Amino acid sequence: MSRSHAIAAGLALAFALAGCGSDAEPTAAAPAVATPAATTASATDWSRMSCTMLSALDTVDFNPASNRAIGDAATKSSNPGIATAGAELEAAANRPDADEPGEGPIAISEAQIELAEACSSLYGDGNW
Repeated sequence: MSRSHAIAAGLALAFALAGCGSDAEPTAAAPAVATPAATTASATDWSRMSCTMLSALDTVDFNPASNRAIGDAATKSSNPGIATAGAELEAAANRPDADEPGEGPIAISEAQIELAEACSSLYGDGNW
């Protein structure tokens, strides 16, 4: 399994498990998952991480939660192009109609393209 597919699988599992469970208070802390929050800010390459996360998506993945996570990682980038495109992706994923057919997924798609262009200008074409 490639690294990008492993990341995508991990994200998918995390999102799938996020809604599971009862309303009871947890009795123990959940085990740490390898996410941007689990690393120090100085050691995290937010640009590379967000570009890798974006490239791991299926070409028609307009899931608001997945795209919100990518946008959030991108906004933490020190690269202005990545950060701006990430903010736009996060905003598109937060739209009230983001998970309905029509304008919501179109906005997510356009923001994905902007982030992909920023990634290409920083890292070149291809998988990041």
